[in-house]
Amino acid sequence: MAFTNIRRISSWILLVVVIINIAVFGLFYFGGQMDVILVENITNPKYTDQLLFWIYILLGVCVVSMLTFGVTQFLNKLRTHPKSSLMTFGVLVGFGLLLFLTFTFGDDTPFPMSSINKDTQQFNTEFWLKLIDMWIYSTVILISMAVGVIVWSSLRKSFNK
Repeated sequence: MAFTNIRRISSWILLVVVIINIAVFGLFYFGGQMDVILVENITNPKYTDQLLFWIYILLGVCVVSMLTFGVTQFLNKLRTHPKSSLMTFGVLVGFGLLLFLTFTFGDDTPFPMSSINKDTQQFNTEFWLKLIDMWIYSTVILISMAVGVIVWSSLRKSFNK
């Protein structure tokens, strides 16, 4: 019974997120251009703020859920299997270290004010620029690691046969 409830809830959440994604991306891509041309030969969609805020919400939910489930798993394993809980702790520390390092590597050089609109000028600060770079670098590193693990496990399976 619990399995079907979990499956039903996760299916509904996925459906709601996909519908919101379609709506936000539709606004962004088909919502038209701004009346003021900021930079020649570059499109200026009207609904850039909504897209950025939705992405921030999704990233925040991912980070909070990852930390919540990671800490919960660590505490559960610490009670039952203390040695195996070190792996979970290592993953949490590694993810925190990855975010810290990519934040410090982020570029904080502000964009020229003439190249961005007034709504996005509030994000042209050192913190927001470094935060955006942190997410970009972390995403690239995590995707590269996932691809590397997939290739490594496939090669390992083929050589073990």
